[in-house]
Amino acid sequence: MYKLGERIRLARNSINMQRKELAALLNVAERTVRGWEEGTREPSNLEMIRKIARALKCDANYLLGFDE
Repeated sequence: MYKLGERIRLARNSINMQRKELAALLNVAERTVRGWEEGTREPSNLEMIRKIARALKCDANYLLGFDE
């Protein structure tokens, strides 16, 4: 079972997107995205998770692990 950060990284890599590209789309620092992916930080709220899912062209349920 993957954690949120791992799912963000997998989804980002599946569309060949760099961390800095995702950060720019979400208007956050690249270190913030790195923190999410490494599990040292979490998105601030559900709206941010929705924005991440939209940017990564995936479902928020996938990111949150509800699709298992």
